[in-house]
This record gives sequence, structure tokens and C-alpha cells, in this order.
Amino acid sequence: GVEVAAHDLHGHGLDTPAPTTASVTKSLLSTVVGWALADGLLARDTTLHDLLGDRVPAPRRPATVHHLLTMTSGAAGGLLEIDAIMELPHGWVDTLLRAPQLDPPGTVFRYDNGAWHLLAAMVRAAVGGDLLGYARERALPPSGCAGVIWPVDPEGVPYGFGEARLSPRELLGFGEAWRTGVAVPADYRA
Repeated sequence: GVEVAAHDLHGHGLDTPAPTTASVTKSLLSTVVGWALADGLLARDTTLHDLLGDRVPAPRRPATVHHLLTMTSGAAGGLLEIDAIMELPHGWVDTLLRAPQLDPPGTVFRYDNGAWHLLAAMVRAAVGGDLLGYARERALPPSGCAGVIWPVDPEGVPYGFGEARLSPRELLGFGEAWRTGVAVPADYRA
């Protein structure tokens, strides 16, 4: 819990947000999920259909918050398709919802950046449409990340998969908050 050495290797400063913290964004979103669960806004078994409605194709409807968090939604996922999604001028969530369902939810792990963006869309709906506001006011202050720079898609859904920006010291504080158990309610860590 004590900084013993600090080296700025790239000259950006230790308190300046790094250009990207990539998949640390998934950990930030998971932190928000933990608080939304504690606040009763979500449940682990809340489905895509529960929050995103009939726009979710029938094969994808049973996927839950738990499935998306664990990358076991059963959809065709991967690392590279998110780059193509990011080039779209709109409709990221709907495009991701149309990904083929390859396996029943909960049966196969498949690394899936798209699942995390769908999770962000679900959380956004669960908290009343302002995921970033909820995150900054309720979920991220305990972990020292309320000032995160978190880009949004064309429809206003914060990227669930990557691109959030934190400074090196904020990253350190975030890790420390998880290590000490203050980042999220205790039952979420269990």
C-alpha cells in the first residue's frame, strides 16, 4: 500500500492518463457490475433479453450477466472483430447481438471483447441510462478511479472491452483497492 519507487519511462507523467489501459477496462466494468449487483440494479442471472429487450435475437436471449462476465455467453467472440465494430458509424450493440450463437451459454469459454461491450450496454440500461455517471458517483470512487477517461460508442455506451484511460498511479490505486477489498462489496469478490 506504499509507493516505494516511481519511474516515468515515457515522459508522460505518473499522474497523466496513459494512452490506453486496454483490457483493464474490463476490470473497471466488472467493478461497476459489482456495485450494481449490490445496489439491486442487476442480478447475476439477468439476461440480455431482460435489459435489451426484443432487439436481442432469440438464440442470444438466455445469456446472463454471469455468462458475459466469464466470457461463456456461447457467441462467436474473439479479439479482432471488435476492431471492425469500432469502424461502424453506429449500431455497435446491435451488430454484436447478431454474432452467431455457437454454444449454449455457460458451456464454453471463448475470449470475447464483444461480450464486454454488451455487458456495458446491459449495465447502462440497468442503472437508468447513465453508466458513466453511476460509475463515477457510486462504483469507482472506492477504487480511486472516478476520474477515468472512458470513451463511448456512437450510441453512448461506454466501451466495455478496452480503451479506458487511467494514470499509472490510478492503476496502482485500482489494484490496491482490489487487493484490500474496498473496490467492490465483499460478496462480489467471493
